Parts: sequence; C-alpha cells; structure tokens
Amino acid sequence: MKFTEETLSELSSLLRQAEKYCNADDTAKSVAEYKKVCLKYEEVKDFPTASYFYQKCLIMSKQTKYPEGEATSYMGLGLCEEGERNITKAQEYYETALEKALDKDLHAIVKLISEQLIRIYEKLAITCEESGDYQKTLDYYDKCLDASKRALNSQKEAECYYKLGMTFEKTKELEKSVEALEKFLSICEKTNNQVNLKIVLFNFLNRRVRVWP
Repeated sequence: MKFTEETLSELSSLLRQAEKYCNADDTAKSVAEYKKVCLKYEEVKDFPTASYFYQKCLIMSKQTKYPEGEATSYMGLGLCEEGERNITKAQEYYETALEKALDKDLHAIVKLISEQLIRIYEKLAITCEESGDYQKTLDYYDKCLDASKRALNSQKEAECYYKLGMTFEKTKELEKSVEALEKFLSICEKTNNQVNLKIVLFNFLNRRVRVWP
C-alpha cells in the first residue's frame, strides 16, 4: 500500500519537527514525533521502516538517558517483529521493554507492555499445546498470568487460570488443576461473569466425574 500525497506531506512535516526537537536537545518531543512516523508506517504494514525509526528513538533515548523513550522504543520494535510474525524476537523486545519500565517504576508503560506480552505468551502457549509440549504450555500460561496481573486484566487472568487448570489435568497434576480452576471460578464470581462461571463449572464437574476417582 502506497502513501497518499496528503500522508507524505504529514510524514515530511513530522520528520522536520522531530529533527527540530532533536537539534534543540528535547528528546521527549523528538521521540514523540518519530513515533508518529512509526505509526504511519505500521498502518501500511511497512514494519522494516517503522523498525528503523524505533531504532532511532531507542538510540536517542539511550544517549540522553530517557527511560520512557527507551522502554516504549523496545515495545515498538516488538510490535514490528510481531507484525512480521517473528514471535520469538518480538517476545525478546517486549521483555526487554518490560524490564526497563519496571526498573524505573513506569507503571502506565508497564501496563501497556504487559498487554502486548499477554498476546505473545498466549500464542506461544497455544503452539506448544498443539505440539503436545504441555510443560512449555504451562510455562507460557504462567507467564501470561503474570502479565495479565500487571496489566490489571481480570478477564485474561481468569482465562489463564482456566487454561492452566485444563493443562494440569493433561499432565495428571490434579491437585494443581483443581487449585487453578478454583481461582478461575473465584475471579468469575468477583467480576460477575455468570456465563463463563456456569459453562466452566458444568465442564469442570463433568470432567471430575469422568476422570477423577
């Protein structure tokens, strides 16, 4: 997809502004303008070019010791790798971004990065489950659970407990399965998610009758 003349004009203006702020040693504003450029390229799925500008933001943020810019630049690089379906590389960038944000207590950015990690860990867990590697499935759902808690995403937190419960059943760790499913049900009750609560409770009891002596 090509840019329209209007979009090209916007890009030119954004780049001039970014350079202007950079020359004035205003890293925060310069990074903000460059990230607008990144978003333009992400919209047309030109991830290599978007990645180039995120790298520029990262270098600038490191040189000027701007932690917010560093953390969000790593996150942007992760988004680009995810867009190119390089999931493992995306995971590395997101985890580095999270580490930087946690180190500086950047709570809003931690929440934002954690949302990206939820998606990545869930994809990796599903891939491992489909291949029959249940130990890695558990590891990724456990990481997804931690990310859900940091993101304050109770729906995903509940889903992770449910997935952990079902996977523990496959590995014959029945006590852990029960514990995870009870936590799932508890969150459903607290968030008044009656549909999930009734469906899963029904399935849970059926499994217990069929599988567990």
